[in-house]
Amino acid sequence: MGPRMIRVFIYIFVVCVLGAAFGWVASHNSVVTITFMHTRLSISLLAFLSTFIVFLGILWGLLYVVCFAPGAFYNYFYTRRQRRGREALSQGLLAAFIGDHLTAQKMETRALKYLEENCEPLIKLLQAQTLVLQKDSIRAIHLYEEMRQKKSTKLAGLYGLFREAMDTKTYEAAQHYAQEAFTLSPSLVWAHQAVLDRLSAEGQWDEALDVFEKVQKALPRSARLTAERNHTHALLLSGKALHVFKIHPVKARSAILKAHKLVPDFGPITVITAGILYKLNETRKADKIIIEAWKKDPHPDFGALYLGREERAVGRLKKAKKLASYNKNTFESAFLIAKAALDAGELTLAREQAKKALNYHPVKVCICC
Repeated sequence: MGPRMIRVFIYIFVVCVLGAAFGWVASHNSVVTITFMHTRLSISLLAFLSTFIVFLGILWGLLYVVCFAPGAFYNYFYTRRQRRGREALSQGLLAAFIGDHLTAQKMETRALKYLEENCEPLIKLLQAQTLVLQKDSIRAIHLYEEMRQKKSTKLAGLYGLFREAMDTKTYEAAQHYAQEAFTLSPSLVWAHQAVLDRLSAEGQWDEALDVFEKVQKALPRSARLTAERNHTHALLLSGKALHVFKIHPVKARSAILKAHKLVPDFGPITVITAGILYKLNETRKADKIIIEAWKKDPHPDFGALYLGREERAVGRLKKAKKLASYNKNTFESAFLIAKAALDAGELTLAREQAKKALNYHPVKVCICC
């Protein structure tokens, strides 16, 4: 039995008791006599009790008004000021968003009139946005620094400082703010992306992958398994593979195969994967990757890589025909055979394939037979 049912039973019990009491009083025809200053008043007990209860109700109402009315009036006016202040704050933030600094400044003044600055963190944000619109970066940075000191506005302050640093091209400071924000909230896109960009530019691929893993753990499951996240992960893995290949070819192989598994249809990753496998003399596996990619979307880089390890022109022509057979009716297949045939001295075949390529993309063909 829940609390609500208990209250219902108590209410029914009280009503029954009161009803029984009034019934008993009504059934006993008693009289109450009141004597005051030689005046005698006689009334029935039921009428006396009813009058007494009404008197208590009126007295309670008067006491309530006297005791609680000031607080009620204060709450009314306080609520009205809060409503007007928040309306001004909302209009000011919207004005700052669309670049209307005059309205933003006007609404900022109105919001300060109704709201306490220390109790409403959005006021500082509106002030900072207004100063940015007025090109007053120094005062805006000062406000962002104040926001940075408070827990409730720390991340907003860091983002403002980051944007100001990027606008003034002080990239080292921007990275410092991004790193601080990332430490507080790894899921912030602007923060972790800035950290990843810096680590990638510095060639710190292991650290970049660690950052990526922290971000993945901070994100909800639905946001982890997206094409964009897989693409970013694959790029970081490919960067690591290229960076460590000369020193740790096994690690490079593992990283690039993982990257290719994440984005099998991304051309640059396919080229890097096949290139590393060729260097490791895993020709069959590399050929298979290029052939699968050629079937889906033929690209000249695939063809160049596939033929590149063959020293003889005749051998390159043979491989070109084989690769082209997996996706025949395309410009890239015809062009690949035409170029290989020209190198091998097969002018008739080269001319034939060049004409075929012309039917697909006349502008692209630049073979002189």
